[in-house]
Amino acid sequence: MTLDIVTFAWMTDESGVPKNERHSWWENQRDLMRLYAINLANGIDRTLNRHHRKILFTNRRDWFDDLGHRFHIIDMEPVYKRITNKFIAYDPAYDISEKMVLTDLDMAFVQTWDELVDYDGNLIMNHTGGARRGLRWYPGGGFIMTNNRTGLFDKITAPLYENPEAVYKRCNYRERHWFAKQIGRKNIDYWQKTYPGSIGSYKKDIVKRKGSFEDFKIIWFHGDPRPDTVPEVAKYWK
Repeated sequence: MTLDIVTFAWMTDESGVPKNERHSWWENQRDLMRLYAINLANGIDRTLNRHHRKILFTNRRDWFDDLGHRFHIIDMEPVYKRITNKFIAYDPAYDISEKMVLTDLDMAFVQTWDELVDYDGNLIMNHTGGARRGLRWYPGGGFIMTNNRTGLFDKITAPLYENPEAVYKRCNYRERHWFAKQIGRKNIDYWQKTYPGSIGSYKKDIVKRKGSFEDFKIIWFHGDPRPDTVPEVAKYWK
């Protein structure tokens, strides 16, 4: 089995940034993206024993060329107005492996997660369900795994190349909503149900519920705070 771990460093333009601040703004963005990419690679290498290849899609190759020994780097052209980055991984030019993980850069890998690679369904992701939503489970992003054996990729991607902007609008520019529309919510598995203790939300499980990083294999950051501002993350980013 070939496992690809795919991540993204997609940079937008500097519109909204005052002209006299743009140079330093770009330097800060570069340093932050490099920090995240390097520590993502470190965390994966420390906690995953399975053979894999790391793939980085980016529209700023010049920021990452010296990391070619850590990632297979693929140029990502800014062809869509409001691209949701994970759609890019389904570009026909990308030779998809048997199994693929789509991961955000802002993750903290805490413990060995080899058993998660054994997932044998079609698609599994985080959920964003909560008490206010009762028993309903909503697709969430961050860390998504798919198996390429049942035509799932074709089903998901075919409409993207016919009218991508219409697709993005239909799913509110969120890839997880598109997955749900294409294969049906009932056909989506969730880490929190299938593998309890696998992935925790920093905001929900650590801050709100007073949990510990060690309660989970992977900690998922979404929104604020960013992992580089959380002191405890330093021990897992090495």
